[in-house]
Amino acid sequence: MKKLGIGLLAMGCLLLFVRCDKIEGPYLEKGASVSVDTPYFAIKTDFLRKILLEEFTGHTCNNCPKGHAIMHDLQESMGDTLLCMAIHSGPQAAPSKEPFMSDFRTESGDNWNAYFSVSNYPSGMINRQIMSNGKRVQVYTLWKKVLDTLSRTEPEIGLQIRDTALASISDTDYVFVKVSFLKQTSRQLRLYVVLLEDSIVSPQLNGTQVDTNYVHNHMLRTNISPLQGSVLSAGEVLEKGASTIRAYPIFRQPAWRWKHCAVLAFVCDAETEEVLQAEEMRCQ
Repeated sequence: MKKLGIGLLAMGCLLLFVRCDKIEGPYLEKGASVSVDTPYFAIKTDFLRKILLEEFTGHTCNNCPKGHAIMHDLQESMGDTLLCMAIHSGPQAAPSKEPFMSDFRTESGDNWNAYFSVSNYPSGMINRQIMSNGKRVQVYTLWKKVLDTLSRTEPEIGLQIRDTALASISDTDYVFVKVSFLKQTSRQLRLYVVLLEDSIVSPQLNGTQVDTNYVHNHMLRTNISPLQGSVLSAGEVLEKGASTIRAYPIFRQPAWRWKHCAVLAFVCDAETEEVLQAEEMRCQ
């Protein structure tokens, strides 16, 4: 089973107007063209502004379990208004001698790790904003403080996610993301869509001890959209009430346990890098 490449992904990432109800192939390397029904999206206007916490972590990072615990506590207190992604990247995520032989790094995670100049682990970004201390990447001990001071503005964008399996190709799905513009905007916007997985049991250094039954959650598994995101707007005016749907193919990998996976989508201002909205859908 061949992993989806950037070139193929660029072909498979389609801009759909809401009036459309089918996507015509060929977009898959697996053979003949396919026809995919666009799922129904309920009309929705009461979107909540959701916050994205991206944690940079690694299995030989002895303090990373402290970051994982803080992230868990924050999500418990904030519910589904806080979405989390654990990005395994950097030297402490690299495979090494037993028992740290697994490789959970991803191309997108490595790109973000380099682009945002992450050097300490665990650390993280909250909506990719530059905070009052002048930094975008924050040490884990500051996450709660930053979240407590974050302005909860009304959302500019609403996101809805659906997926559908292809009956003709058992390990292939299409992910659909509807982007609704709740306010008029002329921002340059990009949409990112990734796959996360929970409940991955793999060794983790925890202080001076090795926990061989450590449970990793919110783990970034792969990008679904192109690495650089999908362009929603290059700065043209988008009117309030407009919406578009993006569709992406995803080939299931044997290592992924689909019932523990989730699709995370988020929209960024391409100039400031700020995450304007995020949404998550559990896979079935």
